[in-house]
Parts: sequence; C-alpha cells; structure tokens
Amino acid sequence: MGLDYLLCRCLVLDKSSYVDQGTGRGVQMDRRPGELILVCAPDAKPVREETRRHFEVQNFCDVIIFYLSAALKCPTILLVELKGKDIDHAIKQLEAVITGILKKNPILKRHARFKALIVTTGSVPSQVHRTTQERFMKDYNMPIYQKTNKRGSINIRDFVN
Repeated sequence: MGLDYLLCRCLVLDKSSYVDQGTGRGVQMDRRPGELILVCAPDAKPVREETRRHFEVQNFCDVIIFYLSAALKCPTILLVELKGKDIDHAIKQLEAVITGILKKNPILKRHARFKALIVTTGSVPSQVHRTTQERFMKDYNMPIYQKTNKRGSINIRDFVN
C-alpha cells in the first residue's frame, strides 16, 4: 500500500512544517487543539529513490500534508511542490504523484479530499493557472493552487480547510 509507506518511511516526526534544505523555502502550519497534522517528505534525499520506485513514478512532490480536524468530515491530503519557475514540470510531478498514490490506494479517492499546491518563486500567468485549475478539477476532481514565495515558509492553513 502507498499510504502506509508514506507514513512509515517519509514522516517528518514532531513537525507541522517542512523546509527544503537546498532552497530554504517551505510550508508551515501551527497546530490547533483538535487537529491532526502529519507532514511527509517523500522527495527528501534519504527516501527519494525508494519512494519513486514504490509509487512507480519518475518524480515526486516535495511535501504531503495529512490534515484532519474535528470540523472536517474526512481528511485533507495536500500535495505540495516547491518549485522555482518551472510550473510545467511542477504540474507533471503532481499529476504523476496523484496517479501513483491512487494506484496504490484507490479507496482514498472516496475517503479523503485531495488538494495540490505549487509554491513558485515567480508569478504564473493567470491563463496558465486557470487552465491548470480546470484540468485538475476535470481529470482528478481536486483543486490546485499556486502561491508565490521567494524565500522562507508560507502558512498553508487556508489550503487545507
């Protein structure tokens, strides 16, 4: 199974944040009472190649956030790609990840809300973003968001609710 693999091999213990060591960019979210936040780093160096083999993909996203709160009826799985300016590559990575995860865990599609977030260092043309949003909703029934961030971490709370 894929979900147990992510939780056993890629979990970032005792954290609700992730920062890429190479770029210094990342995502974070402060824990609130009644929330479960699990951060997985499937593309980190110690597990990168094993993760790709396990899910049968060439590339994997940087971070996966599993989020559950008492207010939600089902968990949110947020796929995060920290990318410079190559938005096309980020989109292809996320598509491969979605396909790989759902191939290993088809039941997740019915029991979790998937969302995707691309964090870029530059702006993305609105037409590209709009077209990508439409395609992700049509093909995967999931929203995709884009956020510009040149350095540091962004708060992802708005993306998991």
